[in-house]
Amino acid sequence: MYATEDEQIEMIKQWWKKYGVTSLITFFLVIIAVFGIKMWQQRHERMLYKASAVYERMINASANNDNDLMQLNAARLIDHYRSTPYAQLAALMLARQAVNKGQLDVAEEKLTWIMKHGRNKELRQLARIRASRVLLAERKPEQGLELLQRVDDDTFTASAQEAMGDIYLALGKPDDARKAYNEAINALPGVEVMQPLLQMKLDNLAVPLDGPTITPLSTE
Repeated sequence: MYATEDEQIEMIKQWWKKYGVTSLITFFLVIIAVFGIKMWQQRHERMLYKASAVYERMINASANNDNDLMQLNAARLIDHYRSTPYAQLAALMLARQAVNKGQLDVAEEKLTWIMKHGRNKELRQLARIRASRVLLAERKPEQGLELLQRVDDDTFTASAQEAMGDIYLALGKPDDARKAYNEAINALPGVEVMQPLLQMKLDNLAVPLDGPTITPLSTE
């Protein structure tokens, strides 16, 4: 303890002179940061709420076969709520619709948008796998393989490896395809629904040496 009350007061004055202004500024900065984070969270929650409402209208329109209304709401999600997962889901729906119509270039565009702008890593990886298959259908298998070299989410390893196997098979590279299918199976321990399908693809590669040859996919 200090000897006298005057000495304590003097020490407090000296501390305030040295650190007081800095401490006060730090205090206000913390308050501003906390307030800013809270405001951002509230704004983000409002955005998610609005986006979910638009997404629900899009789903209902799709269920009612109202394609114009579905596309209108999907475009609204992508244009105004691109930071939400609902925008990525809308782009996935538009891509699937484009594939069903044979509009592979449109599907590729939507899936590429997800890979570039999507914040949800699961949806980015799903878009990456689907885009690789679209590229294969567009006779651009090498680009599809390049896409699959990047992994956004390890939980999709099996699907990515299976897609790689399909591309290698189309390119007339059965050894690479076999390796990819094996890795896909190994990434799915205990999943009895998917393993037989992959195993069937793998078994189809086990042909005799004098058996039929695989005709490579022409990329010209």
